[in-house]
Amino acid sequence: MPTLSTTFNQPYTIARQINSLDNLSGGRFGVNLVTSFAGEENYGGTLPRPNERYARAREFTDVLVK
Repeated sequence: MPTLSTTFNQPYTIARQINSLDNLSGGRFGVNLVTSFAGEENYGGTLPRPNERYARAREFTDVLVK
């Protein structure tokens, strides 16, 4: 099961990736979504505050489920 950051990815991109894996596995696929607490230097930006990361993660999850 892959672990994916909701802080450094876009929901559309992740939805396409996990949909492909879900189809290949016959529906036996899961994903672990996390709010990253480091890594901003790899993506060229600043890390949002925790409450902003958690709000984004909730919205991100809602988008993926739909």
